[in-house]
Amino acid sequence: MATGRAVVAAPVGGIPDLIKHCENGYMVDSSNVMQLASTILDLLTDPLKQKQIGRCAAESVKAFTWEQIANTTFQIYQEVVAENGTKTLL
Repeated sequence: MATGRAVVAAPVGGIPDLIKHCENGYMVDSSNVMQLASTILDLLTDPLKQKQIGRCAAESVKAFTWEQIANTTFQIYQEVVAENGTKTLL
């Protein structure tokens, strides 16, 4: 996405937090081979759509910085530690 390419992915893990279907990428059920093939073929045959989706993809990931990712990860660790009744990480 950061390179401005249209993405086709399955909605697993954190992917649904990143991809808004038909706006900055496409999400398809990984068990639906026909939907996956159809989505890929649709993109391959429509260069304008590739560019539009790719441009939106690049814009949407600009908000994610390494600092933000590190802070979010640290917060998750602190929550896990707190739930287990142990001392904080710092």
